[in-house]
Amino acid sequence: MSPSGAAVVLALLVCAKVLLTVHWSFGIPVLVLAFLAGRGQLAAAVFFSVAVALTVTGPWYRGTDPSDVETWINVTTSNGFQLLAPWLVGRYLRDRHALKVARRHQAEQLEESQRAFAAEARLRERNLIAREIHDTVGHELSLIALRAGALEVGVGTDETSASDAARQLRETATRASEQLGDIVSLLSDGESAPLRPVNEDVADVVDRAADAGLDVTLTWNGTREALSPLLQHTVIRVVQEALTNATKHAPDSAVTVTIDMDVDAVALEVRDRGPGVEANAARPGSGRGLIGLTERVHLLGGTFAAEPVDDGFRVTSWIPRDGHLNQTDDAPAYDTTALDAVDRNRTRARRSLFMAIGVPVAIVVVSTVATVGYFTFATISSVLTPDEFATIEVGQPREEVEEFLPPVEMLEPPTDRLDPPAESDADCRYYESEVSFFDRRDVYRICFADGVVASADVIPASDQ
Repeated sequence: MSPSGAAVVLALLVCAKVLLTVHWSFGIPVLVLAFLAGRGQLAAAVFFSVAVALTVTGPWYRGTDPSDVETWINVTTSNGFQLLAPWLVGRYLRDRHALKVARRHQAEQLEESQRAFAAEARLRERNLIAREIHDTVGHELSLIALRAGALEVGVGTDETSASDAARQLRETATRASEQLGDIVSLLSDGESAPLRPVNEDVADVVDRAADAGLDVTLTWNGTREALSPLLQHTVIRVVQEALTNATKHAPDSAVTVTIDMDVDAVALEVRDRGPGVEANAARPGSGRGLIGLTERVHLLGGTFAAEPVDDGFRVTSWIPRDGHLNQTDDAPAYDTTALDAVDRNRTRARRSLFMAIGVPVAIVVVSTVATVGYFTFATISSVLTPDEFATIEVGQPREEVEEFLPPVEMLEPPTDRLDPPAESDADCRYYESEVSFFDRRDVYRICFADGVVASADVIPASDQ
């Protein structure tokens, strides 16, 4: 509801409330307008200000005595049901509608998030496949290039003939083709990218590189215990990528592979004696292999570094033995904005429902307690004992009589049981002779005129 619409509703509500004193049928628009005020986005403070103003001014525009407690109880109760109850019902329906809208937005956001998760998973899968192809097939292709280069320049020794070199070249190409076929087969079957343990170990990788003509040596420090499949796979990939880089950028350099193993972690270093810092700083390449290795090692809680040194290039890695694959950081964060909105609107709707039910019930309870309390107080406090009544005489000054009269008059006095006093401006008061809640006793009527007692009459219980 716009501010102008809210102002119109409030103005009509005030008019209908005042006109309700003319005819009871104006109570219907009062209920409807109060409901519309709660159905819209009207501020509660403004509405309650109007409700309080109508309650305070109620006795005057209703034409009743504003000093009468019973009048205030009636005005407050009627306003509570005419204004507050329909307003609370309208507010509950408004909050429930807002909850439905928030749930719809949450469903839409959840659907968008699922699409984002699926796209992220596909991207992660593609990266993993590209990394696997780079690490496996790329390594074999680098060895093929190394062997082909040796054949091209006619390198041969007594131990390795040209035919042996050609055979090794063929075997390496066949192995690369098989690895590529395995990856394509996995993709065709719809399985995950091949992050799985291998049957070879680091020594096999180093031996094949040495057979291809790379000057490489392997050094083990510590107890050579069996590694977990995932850890062994990662160590092999680090060594493969480091040897591939050495084959590409420093094929004639001596390469050392050092692996230190203890009970907590595996540390390895692959170092070549290449062209030096300046040449290594400008080594060509996409860098995807080193980036992929960094991600592999970090996923296991380890560290990875690749940097030029004085006489070559060095790759170092440290991987804990108890490292486990953790990809939670790669997953896109779920936006909880819609979920928070649903929670807020659900809480608001529940609170509105509780108030729509609880407030009218509370009004009834409070009104009943106030009515019973006031009735009890007025009944007890309006008793004028027979002895006190016997002391009142016609013509007695009003000030003397009022000193011992009860503080309040009786409720619903039998004003029609006696003829009115002769004085037209007489002020008559009615008191009960004893406390009676459910049956009538003798009632005393005392009338004052011109500052003195004009009459003191008894209305017997039988005449009431």
